Amino acid sequence: MVLLLTNLIKGNLLPGQVYNNDSEHYLTLDYTKTTAINQQQYDAIKSFADNPYSYGFEHGYDGIINSCIDFTWEAMNHGGLNPMGFEGNYWPTWNITAADSLIDGFLGDIFGAISTLVDGESWQTHISELVDDLFNAAAKFVQPRRDPLTLDLDGDGLETVGTAAGILFDHDGDGIKNGSGWVSADDGFLVLDKNGNGTIDNGHELFGDAFVKANGQLAADGFDALASLDGNGKVDASDAQFGNLKVWQDLNQDGLSQAGELFTLAQLGIASINVTSTDHSQTLPNGNQIADLGTYTKTDGSLGTTGEVIGDINLATDTFHRQFPDHLDTSAVAHLPDMQGSGAVRDLREAANDCRWRMAA
Repeated sequence: MVLLLTNLIKGNLLPGQVYNNDSEHYLTLDYTKTTAINQQQYDAIKSFADNPYSYGFEHGYDGIINSCIDFTWEAMNHGGLNPMGFEGNYWPTWNITAADSLIDGFLGDIFGAISTLVDGESWQTHISELVDDLFNAAAKFVQPRRDPLTLDLDGDGLETVGTAAGILFDHDGDGIKNGSGWVSADDGFLVLDKNGNGTIDNGHELFGDAFVKANGQLAADGFDALASLDGNGKVDASDAQFGNLKVWQDLNQDGLSQAGELFTLAQLGIASINVTSTDHSQTLPNGNQIADLGTYTKTDGSLGTTGEVIGDINLATDTFHRQFPDHLDTSAVAHLPDMQGSGAVRDLREAANDCRWRMAA
């Protein structure tokens, strides 16, 4: 590998050639499609386009993670024209200038760093800057959203906070808590304490796409999960699990359920929850999305609203920031260097002391 890179640096190219202009020879370079939208969708797209930064769109252009493609998909999100939550991918055919810049800049920096290494000069600064750039880019990567069913408890609409709030929760039940968008303290998640331990442990106990139905299948979304408990079109006292349903108001916004945050439906004056829903699409400035709105009936006969935050995908998730359920003893490797891990990767000392990977000295 070192010999190969040294040959590349010194201009001794291997057989073959890399082409970066093949799209110039395509028969058709352009593609158009016309889609009819309503006034509400137009207004939503225009509002985003007029001031995208107020919706959390980054100022700086980045060919990989923040390009014109990202802008277009995000605008379509706001207009409800992107139900699958697609984001801008890096396609050199559409971003050839950015591709050239990437090759000349990022890869050029790598080859430059290796060149100074070959010449015996200092290279630590180059590698450090490159790793730092990649680390920051990964930290901004937005994962698919989660969709727990939520209830507006104070009549002012469903309110959420973004991943920047630093709340961690285990949505998929793998034992690892990840960064997550969240419901504000004055609204609440509909929950079912399946294991009866008095706390809401993970997404299996929320009504969303991680809820396991009685037939063993995962629910498609929150309303599908709710419907699995129903026998008459609405979940009420005639359904076996109605008395076990609770609403979790995370009053201190720490992602941990305490006894004082779990309320029965009776305590909140809720008589029934309808399992049918109507389509809705709204992207919030903090990255969460609201969709599939429904209703619940209070004991006084009035209606409240219940909703998810966009169909199958709603609360923004951030798998870069995480918390493992256990902490490994690193005293035996305390003399070794340490490096922060991310995602499913532990910090370096913990990884070195993990019995599953530890190598005999």
